[in-house]
Amino acid sequence: MFNVGLAFLGLPTEIFMTVSIIHYSIQFFNHNDFTPQLGFLEKIFVTPTHHRVHHINDRYYSNCNFGGSFIIWDKLFGSFATMPEGTVNYGSPGMKTYNPLLASNIPFMQIFKIPFQPSSFPNKFAISNLLMTLGATSLFILTISYIYTYGYGLNDISLIQYILFAYLASGTIFLGAMSEGRPWGILGWIILTLSMPLLFLYGFQWHQIYWQITMSILALHGIIIFINWIRKYRKSSPVIEP
Repeated sequence: MFNVGLAFLGLPTEIFMTVSIIHYSIQFFNHNDFTPQLGFLEKIFVTPTHHRVHHINDRYYSNCNFGGSFIIWDKLFGSFATMPEGTVNYGSPGMKTYNPLLASNIPFMQIFKIPFQPSSFPNKFAISNLLMTLGATSLFILTISYIYTYGYGLNDISLIQYILFAYLASGTIFLGAMSEGRPWGILGWIILTLSMPLLFLYGFQWHQIYWQITMSILALHGIIIFINWIRKYRKSSPVIEP
């Protein structure tokens, strides 16, 4: 909703997309846990060292370091904080789900009094953090490809565009369910990642190289998830003695 005003002001889509790609690439970098302190750059930019303070499971720190690119804004408005000493826990206070789709909307669910129950499924269906990250990244790349292909135009929307949008939206739901170990999320993701390349690459004859690469990666991810799921299911299944 913060970007709607830019459209009414007539900001060209190309400029919005360019700035968004740069901005969200920086955000992707800021959320990694491997980069050490970056010397003098810490005084100018929002680095991973600064931003991880924002994700500490403490109300005081979660209300700090809101900046996305430049640290000057937090210092200007008094919301800047440094990493505390000792061991810290990350996450959101009171959060009972690992599902990012639910986690992002729990405040709205509380406002409208929508009931919510965390997952109670056993961990044998859980997917590793690495596989979750790879799946989310591949879906994000496909979303960028969708915007590159169709832009934000709402005129002459084709059936293929509706189908692609439905795939991307359902992929977000399935990833969220997978993060909680829900079997229907894993099954839905496997069906999506295997059917989507078949439909678009062979059914609709999309031969652009970036679609071929991204959808092939998506299909490979679905196959890995399927194999991983079967292996975990077999290991956790009880052995029936003769």
